[in-house]
Amino acid sequence: MSGNTILDPSGATFTMRGANVLFDTELDGFGRTGNDAAPMVNVWHLNTVRVLVSEDFWIGSEQTIDGAANPNYCPAFAGYQANIDDWVNKATALHMLVLIDLHTNELNGVIPCTTTVKPNRWTMADEALAPTYWKQVATRYGANPYVAFEPYNEPQCLTPQQWLHGGDVTTDSCYGGGVHYQAAGMQELYDVIRATGTKNLVVVDGVKDKDTTIAAGKTNKGINPSGGYDVSYATSTPVVGFNVVYASHPYLGNDCGTMPPNIEQKVGIPSLSVPVVIDEFGSRCTIKASDNGAPAASKYAEVIAYAESHRLGWAAFAWGPHHCWSDADGTSECDYGLLNNTSTWTPSIPGRPVYEDAVAHGTAGA
Repeated sequence: MSGNTILDPSGATFTMRGANVLFDTELDGFGRTGNDAAPMVNVWHLNTVRVLVSEDFWIGSEQTIDGAANPNYCPAFAGYQANIDDWVNKATALHMLVLIDLHTNELNGVIPCTTTVKPNRWTMADEALAPTYWKQVATRYGANPYVAFEPYNEPQCLTPQQWLHGGDVTTDSCYGGGVHYQAAGMQELYDVIRATGTKNLVVVDGVKDKDTTIAAGKTNKGINPSGGYDVSYATSTPVVGFNVVYASHPYLGNDCGTMPPNIEQKVGIPSLSVPVVIDEFGSRCTIKASDNGAPAASKYAEVIAYAESHRLGWAAFAWGPHHCWSDADGTSECDYGLLNNTSTWTPSIPGRPVYEDAVAHGTAGA
């Protein structure tokens, strides 16, 4: 880091332009392997891959932890860490930045040994296992300067002190309900990462914004962005340390919404004093299945335009084939896939703004 500017390992200015890969609920990453790093760089000109990692699968794949039997060991999870290694090794060999996050987790230190029940995202990282996860991940990859660490994906409605220092939170912090559990704060997780000796970038997510004024006739779901959107805490209660970047995830309400009216307050103005990236965003906006994601394309383009105009790096959700379908009730849906074809690596309709912006900037390789 140099002020608010991210530098690559050679010391040159680095602007993130990348995509997310999903290992948070599927052991095999929906079939995406590190071999995809080559078309990411050579066809799409991306320079970053954000790998969504599950605490459940990572810790559950180990027979022992610190020399003792692991009570959460699950044979079905064996090989999971090798899948993450595959991405790290092949992507960083091409000088891509590999951003490893903690995306799904448990609350009480108990990991279900099952492949049928998918891991969940919660309000905040858990005190029971998240520090162990980060000690292991940072130790494993910390010597690689092309790896960055993201302590927790999309914290929900937390006070500045809860976000920074953890403590008692609930699984429904935005609406006052849910189950209580002990959360680990961003400062603690940063400190765990640094205790391994690593100097790599640490990317800290903001929190879910509850301050958005709801326009007449609109629902909260229509315009209120998801968790991780509001990075304003970084200017008042920042993580104390070095090489820290803050991340916003401006999903546009129910994916057909508009850019929130307070984005300058929550993202733009903070980015003037602290480094900020938009490392997850996307849209499933669908009118009819035959549109093949065309309504979503404008939403990807809108976020990318905002990022570029504010000199913020970005990583789109998500790298994989695009699908659209009609539900039994006639409702049309599409997923977030950026790819139309995984042989020629052509973009889907929603993926075109992502592809075109990366190619226009020629940003492949950090």
